[in-house]
Amino acid sequence: MARLIVKSPYIKCGGKNSAGGYMRYIATRERVELIQDDRPLTRKQEQLIAKLVKDFPAAREMDEYADYQEHPNKANASAFISQALEENWSDVQKSDGYMKYIAMRPRAERLPRHLR
Repeated sequence: MARLIVKSPYIKCGGKNSAGGYMRYIATRERVELIQDDRPLTRKQEQLIAKLVKDFPAAREMDEYADYQEHPNKANASAFISQALEENWSDVQKSDGYMKYIAMRPRAERLPRHLR
């Protein structure tokens, strides 16, 4: 299962403190609905995943990649792509191909002043 990553300056972790109980509450409280997206992955997702594992072999060790391998659907592919890009961000910034994908993917907001 993909991990839930929440960044908050108000939740302090480390030492004896743990946000695990709070995260468990968020994930299991009343009216929380886990929506499954079992649609097949897109061709572009498949191509990007192939490029990611070729360029970043350590990405094969990620939990999200194991989830994707076990159930190759759109949601798992998206989770893996997001996490692989985030963990390799310094290298991704140097690559034009990844930046084009990030800029042109569906739901990316294109602001007129950034288009060239």
